[in-house]
Amino acid sequence: MTGRPLKRQTVCSRLAAFAFALVVWPSSVSAHQPRIVQPSPTPIPVRDAEISKAYYAALDGAPQLFEVRCSRPFILYVNILVPGVPGVARNLSAEIRDGKHRFVAELDGLHARWKEFHKPFGGDDYYQGPEFRRRVPAGTYTIKVIRPGNRGKYVLAVGEREEFTFREALRTLRVLPRLKSDFFGKSPLTVLLSYAGAFLGLSFLVFCGLVYAVYRVARRRRR
Repeated sequence: MTGRPLKRQTVCSRLAAFAFALVVWPSSVSAHQPRIVQPSPTPIPVRDAEISKAYYAALDGAPQLFEVRCSRPFILYVNILVPGVPGVARNLSAEIRDGKHRFVAELDGLHARWKEFHKPFGGDDYYQGPEFRRRVPAGTYTIKVIRPGNRGKYVLAVGEREEFTFREALRTLRVLPRLKSDFFGKSPLTVLLSYAGAFLGLSFLVFCGLVYAVYRVARRRRR
């Protein structure tokens, strides 16, 4: 009489622990919310300026503008990066201006010392260029990304407050295989070897556990 309830309690507690890990674990991993964007003649809008996002893009012969808007004073954080692949040019720069086109800062990648680092969440290498961090007044700010010839792939990171929800984690899992192939020249399957792959594995285990629990409940009700 008491055996079955204890087993059900154990199963439920384990499922709850898995679900908790799936929600909390991604938020504890240092990762930008990835966004793949296409070259545009108009500024690309950056929403929620203080939340950490990484825009993966490529220059196609002209500088690219990004537009940041905020209705209150905020911390404006900008960092330029390039994929850590053989032969990549580390000559990317960015210029920041306010809504009145007044100069705010320049991230001079031509004379900067780029740092190589590894991001465990996606399992990829990057070269990190200059960064900017300052509390600025409310308003509109433009970030102009440039390099000699204005060709080649780059990553623009904006915002430094990490907010990695479960929904955002699922969205990231959909984007990562494309990033692997388009920006790092790897097989999309290599995502399985990263922290993101571990998260995917946990998701699969939770799904199987939930299916099993629903099956057991339905089977008992038919008796």
